[in-house]
Amino acid sequence: ALRAKYEPPKTDELGAEPQPAQFRDATEYGKALKEWITDKTERDIAAKQQAEKAEGERKATLTAWGEREAKTKAEIADYDTVVNASEIKVSNELRDAILESEAGPLIRYHLATHPDVAEALAEMTEGRMLREVGKLEATLGSAAKPQTKSAESATVAEISKAPAPITPLKG
Repeated sequence: ALRAKYEPPKTDELGAEPQPAQFRDATEYGKALKEWITDKTERDIAAKQQAEKAEGERKATLTAWGEREAKTKAEIADYDTVVNASEIKVSNELRDAILESEAGPLIRYHLATHPDVAEALAEMTEGRMLREVGKLEATLGSAAKPQTKSAESATVAEISKAPAPITPLKG
């Protein structure tokens, strides 16, 4: 508590490299230079790790997108012609939402066949647009996946094979 009270809090900015003219003797300068180099190295390593992690996530997203799009192309015969002929413009946020969505290729096809929906999405705020993409994902995703069992048959309980309970003694 005392250290926090008397030492100024560290900022996120690294600051300029210490200069010898800022210090009274060489030992203070050496110590300050060593701390500055350590901080700079730690920040460089953290930035590199963060960039590698982001690149890995981007590659995984694009790989998953490619698999989903290939599956959709197999299901929809005119997918390539419709999507390539479309001239809709989407924002970066909408593009990212479509890439990350499980029903992304279906949403892309839907926007290509319904340009009025794409225009409406372009005019919305980012939050509203993402909610609408979620709704599209729910409707298009559920239409693409046929349900194998009904909800009622999944909730039927099995009859127990245990013997009947005993009758208690009466006094």
